Amino acid sequence: MGFLLWHGLRDSALRHPDRPAVEWRKESLSYRELDALSDAIAATLAAAGIGPGHRVGLYTSKNHRSVAAILGISKAGAAYVPIDPHAPPARAAYILGDCAVSAVVATADRLASLAEHRGELPSLALALVSDAAMGPASFVRTRGWDELESGTGRVRGAAVETDPAYLLYTSGSTGRPKGVIITHRNALTFIDWGAETFGVGPEDRLSSHAPLHFDLSVFDIYVALRCGACVVLVPDQIAPFPGEQAKWIHQQRISIWYSVPSALVRMLLHGRMQEIQYPHLRALLFAGEVFPQKYLLEVMRILPGVEFYNLYGPTETNVCTWYHVPRDLDPASTAIPIGAACANTEVFALGDDGRVADEGAEGELWVRGGTVMAGYWRLPEKTAQVLVKKSPPAGLRGPRLPHGRHRAPRAGRQLLLRRPARSHGEVARLPDRARRDRAGAPLAREGEGGRGRARARSRDRRAAARVRRVARRRRSRRRRAEGVLPAPAARIHGPGVVRRPGRAAEDIHRKDRPPGVAGIRRSRREPCVAMLNQDLATFIEKQLVADGRTKISETTPLIEEGIVDSMGLMQIVTFIEERTGLRISDDDVTPDNFETVAAIGRLVEQIESRRAKR
Repeated sequence: MGFLLWHGLRDSALRHPDRPAVEWRKESLSYRELDALSDAIAATLAAAGIGPGHRVGLYTSKNHRSVAAILGISKAGAAYVPIDPHAPPARAAYILGDCAVSAVVATADRLASLAEHRGELPSLALALVSDAAMGPASFVRTRGWDELESGTGRVRGAAVETDPAYLLYTSGSTGRPKGVIITHRNALTFIDWGAETFGVGPEDRLSSHAPLHFDLSVFDIYVALRCGACVVLVPDQIAPFPGEQAKWIHQQRISIWYSVPSALVRMLLHGRMQEIQYPHLRALLFAGEVFPQKYLLEVMRILPGVEFYNLYGPTETNVCTWYHVPRDLDPASTAIPIGAACANTEVFALGDDGRVADEGAEGELWVRGGTVMAGYWRLPEKTAQVLVKKSPPAGLRGPRLPHGRHRAPRAGRQLLLRRPARSHGEVARLPDRARRDRAGAPLAREGEGGRGRARARSRDRRAAARVRRVARRRRSRRRRAEGVLPAPAARIHGPGVVRRPGRAAEDIHRKDRPPGVAGIRRSRREPCVAMLNQDLATFIEKQLVADGRTKISETTPLIEEGIVDSMGLMQIVTFIEERTGLRISDDDVTPDNFETVAAIGRLVEQIESRRAKR
């Protein structure tokens, strides 16, 4: 049995050398190839003096090479630090500087974006460029990927299970991002539990939907490698498109899917998931968000042969509880339980008096066991607030483990989670913090008042529609005031006809209007495609581009470059619908139609043409 993260790859490469280990797009690496490539990366790092006690950043999108990189870093004995590949260079530089990385694996363009922040990276000594475009000499010593692949030797750093395996940085919503230190033992406790609980075997194909800087990716990659299965990486180019993603699960013969619930909800509502058969899918795992029960029941209805599991836990504990969702789930219940504690983990609630809370009572949720983080990077005071090294309270049942207990940071100011919980065994049904229906009205928790009134308001669909319209108008006015949206300009409606915003009662006709053009209906104010493309490019630059400086032209690849994600796609659709009055259907939302600003303009013309024919 292995005690380091990469030991799963080692064992599977010996048992199944020719089986596929990682697939991404049309690329595939067998276990033998993945083992050799990660060896070459480890040798390159070791030659630069990087090993145990060092950290290596990962500033690249998830693909077969980045999976090999994290394994090579682990083989060298260092800890890897994944960064959101679409994060602004300033944030990436802060994280890399905060944890004092000795090396970074990055694409050439992302490495170049760090040049102006070189002063924040005094410890950076080596950059491994993971794409073919090396470019000119950088501010740091670089090695190309071709050089890595030609490396020889089998380097094994002198790491032990209590050494850091990786650092995951929080979003920084309450201040500066914090680095969560996860040791090899922390990760393997979860991985071993997941492999055994879900019966993963060599014939399984696990999807990998989450990015590497999100803790959900740990299950996909390492459970698959431990069991000799194949991990299939969801390409960034289809992730924003629910229709493409729903078809991808079928085409790739995925047997175990793990993602946030919102990805499944989008596929259900906009991806025509109910029209596709999934004969290979046997388990569906979700975590990270509350799964609205009405959507969960609908997904369960269209996937009758699939087992559903709710996994719960903050980044500081990875997953600490799990719940096998029954087929006879009560539709009237208000929430889905977070379930029972995982193996080698104990979860309990403490009341205000410090004693174990009674069943159904309000209390702080505490976790102790092998998955609890080692602490926050260079934040001893913050670590001391959430990790308590003392024995559990009297009367607590279960094994006594010599590890810190952790207060899960979920509510309030990201310090602790207060929710009703059962005192022993299964954790009770925790009410949703911010469940919202289509009207967007929050449903208050029981005992907080206003619950009946909120539900009554939510049932009035016409009132909800008015609320949404008013909200859209206010949002548009606010964005124009902030300079995010350009001010309305004259709209060209047809040959020789110009209509100006706010003139609802009349059209302004040019003197040289061609004969026979009598006018145009006043119910729409569609901009011409050229103006729309210009406005849309400005919107994307100011609203969606992370660094705020990249110029967007009509031919800039939006999907290929990762400029537009699922949330950005929704913003673009809303922008177009508000500006043109057109309705963009789910069938229109495809990678080809949203590849560039020009492609979006052509889509608008096609929709207008279809409407004119009707």
